[in-house]
Amino acid sequence: MTSRKQTDLDTRRAAMVEDLEGKIAGSRAGGGPSPKERGPRLSRIRLRTLVLPALAVFLMVRFSGDAAVPVFVEAAFTPGSGSAFAGVIEVAPPADSSGDAVTSRQSLTMPSTAEANPAQSIPVEPGDVVGTTTGSPGTLTIGKGSLELRAGSRALLESVLPPRVRLLSGTAVARGSILVVTANGILDQAAGETTLEVGPGGLRAELRAGTASLATPDGDVSLAPGEERLVR
Repeated sequence: MTSRKQTDLDTRRAAMVEDLEGKIAGSRAGGGPSPKERGPRLSRIRLRTLVLPALAVFLMVRFSGDAAVPVFVEAAFTPGSGSAFAGVIEVAPPADSSGDAVTSRQSLTMPSTAEANPAQSIPVEPGDVVGTTTGSPGTLTIGKGSLELRAGSRALLESVLPPRVRLLSGTAVARGSILVVTANGILDQAAGETTLEVGPGGLRAELRAGTASLATPDGDVSLAPGEERLVR
Protein backbone atom coordinates (compact mmCIF):
# COMPACT_ATOMS: atom_id res chain seq x y z
CA MET A 1 0.00 0.00 0.00
CA THR A 2 1.35 3.33 -1.06
CA SER A 3 2.05 5.79 1.73
CA ARG A 4 0.50 9.24 1.82
CA LYS A 5 3.93 10.87 1.38
CA GLN A 6 4.58 8.88 -1.78
CA THR A 7 1.14 9.77 -3.13
CA ASP A 8 1.77 13.51 -2.63
CA LEU A 9 5.15 13.22 -4.38
CA ASP A 10 3.60 11.45 -7.36
CA THR A 11 0.88 14.08 -7.56
CA ARG A 12 3.36 16.97 -7.63
CA ARG A 13 5.50 15.17 -10.22
CA ALA A 14 2.48 14.65 -12.48
CA ALA A 15 1.53 18.29 -12.13
CA MET A 16 5.05 19.43 -13.07
CA VAL A 17 5.07 17.17 -16.14
CA GLU A 18 1.65 18.43 -17.16
CA ASP A 19 2.76 22.05 -16.73
CA LEU A 20 5.91 21.48 -18.77
CA GLU A 21 3.99 19.81 -21.58
CA GLY A 22 1.55 22.72 -21.59
CA LYS A 23 4.38 25.23 -21.98
CA ILE A 24 5.87 23.25 -24.85
CA ALA A 25 2.51 23.05 -26.60
CA GLY A 26 1.95 26.79 -26.06
CA SER A 27 5.32 27.64 -27.54
CA ARG A 28 4.55 25.71 -30.72
CA ALA A 29 1.13 27.28 -30.97
CA GLY A 30 2.68 30.76 -30.55
CA GLY A 31 4.37 30.78 -33.95
CA GLY A 32 7.72 29.10 -33.29
CA PRO A 33 9.15 27.54 -36.44
CA SER A 34 8.74 23.86 -36.90
CA PRO A 35 11.60 21.77 -38.35
CA LYS A 36 9.89 21.88 -41.77
CA GLU A 37 9.59 25.68 -41.60
CA ARG A 38 13.21 26.30 -40.58
CA GLY A 39 14.60 25.11 -43.93
CA PRO A 40 12.74 27.58 -46.20
CA ARG A 41 13.22 30.42 -43.68
CA LEU A 42 16.98 29.88 -43.54
CA SER A 43 17.04 29.72 -47.32
CA ARG A 44 15.31 33.11 -47.51
CA ILE A 45 17.84 34.57 -45.06
CA ARG A 46 20.74 33.29 -47.13
CA LEU A 47 19.12 34.68 -50.29
CA ARG A 48 18.76 38.12 -48.71
CA THR A 49 22.38 37.99 -47.56
CA LEU A 50 23.54 37.46 -51.16
CA VAL A 51 21.07 39.62 -53.05
CA LEU A 52 20.99 42.79 -50.93
CA PRO A 53 24.72 43.64 -51.21
CA ALA A 54 24.62 43.00 -54.96
CA LEU A 55 21.57 45.25 -55.28
CA ALA A 56 23.33 48.01 -53.31
CA VAL A 57 26.34 47.89 -55.62
CA PHE A 58 24.10 48.00 -58.70
CA LEU A 59 22.20 51.05 -57.42
CA MET A 60 25.44 52.84 -56.54
CA VAL A 61 26.87 52.33 -60.02
CA ARG A 62 23.56 53.05 -61.77
CA PHE A 63 22.72 56.34 -60.06
CA SER A 64 26.06 57.79 -59.00
CA GLY A 65 26.81 59.04 -62.53
CA ASP A 66 30.09 60.90 -62.87
CA ALA A 67 30.82 60.46 -59.17
CA ALA A 68 31.64 56.80 -59.70
CA VAL A 69 35.36 56.12 -59.87
CA PRO A 70 36.35 53.82 -62.72
CA VAL A 71 37.84 50.55 -61.62
CA PHE A 72 40.36 50.52 -64.48
CA VAL A 73 42.04 53.68 -65.83
CA GLU A 74 44.18 53.87 -68.96
CA ALA A 75 46.76 56.49 -69.83
CA ALA A 76 47.92 57.48 -73.31
CA PHE A 77 49.92 60.24 -74.99
CA THR A 78 48.77 61.71 -78.29
CA PRO A 79 51.45 63.81 -80.05
CA GLY A 80 50.63 66.95 -81.98
CA SER A 81 51.69 67.90 -85.50
CA GLY A 82 55.33 68.49 -84.58
CA SER A 83 57.97 66.44 -82.79
CA ALA A 84 57.14 64.77 -79.50
CA PHE A 85 58.39 61.89 -77.40
CA ALA A 86 57.17 59.29 -74.93
CA GLY A 87 60.22 58.10 -73.04
CA VAL A 88 60.81 54.67 -71.52
CA ILE A 89 57.84 52.84 -73.00
CA GLU A 90 57.44 49.14 -73.72
CA VAL A 91 58.53 48.14 -77.22
CA ALA A 92 58.77 44.70 -78.80
CA PRO A 93 61.51 44.43 -81.46
CA PRO A 94 61.36 41.67 -84.07
CA ALA A 95 62.10 38.12 -82.93
CA ASP A 96 65.77 37.22 -82.53
CA SER A 97 67.55 34.34 -84.26
CA SER A 98 66.00 31.84 -81.84
CA GLY A 99 62.53 32.91 -82.87
CA ASP A 100 61.66 34.47 -79.47
CA ALA A 101 60.35 38.00 -79.22
CA VAL A 102 62.66 40.36 -77.36
CA THR A 103 60.95 42.86 -75.06
CA SER A 104 62.84 45.90 -73.81
CA ARG A 105 62.21 49.41 -72.54
CA GLN A 106 63.63 52.30 -74.51
CA SER A 107 62.93 55.89 -75.45
CA LEU A 108 60.67 56.48 -78.44
CA THR A 109 60.69 59.73 -80.42
CA MET A 110 57.68 60.48 -82.60
CA PRO A 111 58.68 61.75 -86.08
CA SER A 112 57.10 64.69 -87.85
CA THR A 113 53.65 64.74 -89.44
CA ALA A 114 55.08 63.87 -92.86
CA GLU A 115 56.36 60.55 -91.50
CA ALA A 116 53.68 59.52 -89.01
CA ASN A 117 50.05 59.97 -88.07
CA PRO A 118 49.97 62.61 -85.30
CA ALA A 119 46.63 61.32 -84.01
CA GLN A 120 48.09 57.96 -83.03
CA SER A 121 48.06 57.48 -79.26
CA ILE A 122 50.92 55.87 -77.37
CA PRO A 123 49.97 53.85 -74.26
CA VAL A 124 51.98 54.99 -71.23
CA GLU A 125 52.28 53.85 -67.64
CA PRO A 126 53.56 55.29 -64.34
CA GLY A 127 57.24 56.17 -64.64
CA ASP A 128 57.04 57.21 -68.30
CA VAL A 129 58.10 60.70 -69.40
CA VAL A 130 56.25 62.44 -72.25
CA GLY A 131 56.78 65.76 -73.94
CA THR A 132 56.41 67.99 -76.97
CA THR A 133 59.52 69.36 -78.65
CA THR A 134 58.12 71.47 -81.49
CA GLY A 135 54.85 72.10 -83.26
CA SER A 136 51.32 71.81 -81.87
CA PRO A 137 50.70 70.50 -78.33
CA GLY A 138 50.62 66.84 -77.42
CA THR A 139 48.09 65.55 -74.89
CA LEU A 140 48.55 63.12 -72.03
CA THR A 141 45.14 61.62 -71.19
CA ILE A 142 44.48 59.81 -67.90
CA GLY A 143 40.93 58.60 -67.36
CA LYS A 144 38.72 61.70 -67.15
CA GLY A 145 41.65 64.11 -66.92
CA SER A 146 44.27 65.33 -69.38
CA LEU A 147 47.38 67.49 -69.56
CA GLU A 148 48.07 69.32 -72.81
CA LEU A 149 51.82 69.87 -73.25
CA ARG A 150 52.88 72.79 -75.39
CA ALA A 151 56.18 72.98 -77.27
CA GLY A 152 59.16 72.65 -74.97
CA SER A 153 57.18 70.95 -72.18
CA ARG A 154 57.66 67.57 -70.55
CA ALA A 155 55.89 65.67 -67.80
CA LEU A 156 56.26 62.49 -65.76
CA LEU A 157 53.26 60.20 -65.26
CA GLU A 158 53.32 59.31 -61.56
CA SER A 159 49.96 57.54 -61.12
CA VAL A 160 46.82 56.69 -63.06
CA LEU A 161 44.54 56.11 -60.07
CA PRO A 162 44.34 58.77 -58.83
CA PRO A 163 45.39 60.68 -61.97
CA ARG A 164 48.69 62.29 -60.95
CA VAL A 165 51.24 63.97 -63.24
CA ARG A 166 54.45 65.84 -62.47
CA LEU A 167 55.00 68.81 -64.80
CA LEU A 168 58.78 69.02 -65.12
CA SER A 169 59.09 72.04 -67.39
CA GLY A 170 57.26 74.24 -69.85
CA THR A 171 53.63 75.26 -70.23
CA ALA A 172 50.66 72.92 -69.97
CA VAL A 173 46.87 73.05 -69.75
CA ALA A 174 45.20 70.75 -67.21
CA ARG A 175 41.64 69.67 -68.04
CA GLY A 176 39.09 67.59 -66.17
CA SER A 177 39.84 65.78 -62.93
CA ILE A 178 43.61 65.66 -62.40
CA LEU A 179 46.41 66.29 -59.91
CA VAL A 180 49.46 68.12 -61.27
CA VAL A 181 52.63 68.24 -59.17
CA THR A 182 55.37 70.84 -59.72
CA ALA A 183 58.50 71.88 -57.84
CA ASN A 184 56.67 74.94 -56.43
CA GLY A 185 53.11 73.75 -55.82
CA ILE A 186 50.44 71.12 -56.47
CA LEU A 187 47.30 71.74 -58.51
CA ASP A 188 44.29 69.69 -57.38
CA GLN A 189 41.61 70.14 -60.03
CA ALA A 190 38.18 68.55 -59.70
CA ALA A 191 36.88 69.85 -63.01
CA GLY A 192 37.55 72.62 -65.49
CA GLU A 193 40.69 74.01 -67.10
CA THR A 194 43.90 75.51 -65.67
CA THR A 195 46.98 76.85 -67.46
CA LEU A 196 50.27 76.02 -65.75
CA GLU A 197 53.71 77.41 -66.51
CA VAL A 198 56.87 76.09 -64.85
CA GLY A 199 60.05 78.11 -65.22
CA PRO A 200 62.98 79.70 -63.39
CA GLY A 201 60.60 82.26 -61.85
CA GLY A 202 58.43 79.58 -60.23
CA LEU A 203 54.94 78.28 -60.98
CA ARG A 204 52.30 80.43 -62.66
CA ALA A 205 48.75 79.04 -62.50
CA GLU A 206 45.56 80.49 -64.01
CA LEU A 207 42.17 78.82 -63.58
CA ARG A 208 40.11 79.45 -66.68
CA ALA A 209 36.99 77.56 -65.57
CA GLY A 210 35.88 74.95 -63.06
CA THR A 211 37.03 74.15 -59.53
CA ALA A 212 40.63 73.79 -58.37
CA SER A 213 42.94 74.47 -55.45
CA LEU A 214 46.66 75.07 -55.20
CA ALA A 215 48.86 73.64 -52.44
CA THR A 216 51.88 75.86 -51.79
CA PRO A 217 54.58 76.07 -49.10
CA ASP A 218 52.48 78.86 -47.53
CA GLY A 219 49.29 76.73 -47.41
CA ASP A 220 46.37 75.69 -49.58
CA VAL A 221 44.44 78.27 -51.60
CA SER A 222 41.29 77.94 -53.70
CA LEU A 223 41.48 79.32 -57.22
CA ALA A 224 38.69 81.44 -58.68
CA PRO A 225 37.95 81.42 -62.43
CA GLY A 226 40.09 84.06 -64.11
CA GLU A 227 42.48 84.26 -61.17
CA GLU A 228 46.22 83.95 -61.77
CA ARG A 229 48.74 83.05 -59.06
CA LEU A 230 52.52 83.00 -59.00
CA VAL A 231 54.23 80.62 -56.58
CA ARG A 232 58.01 80.95 -56.15
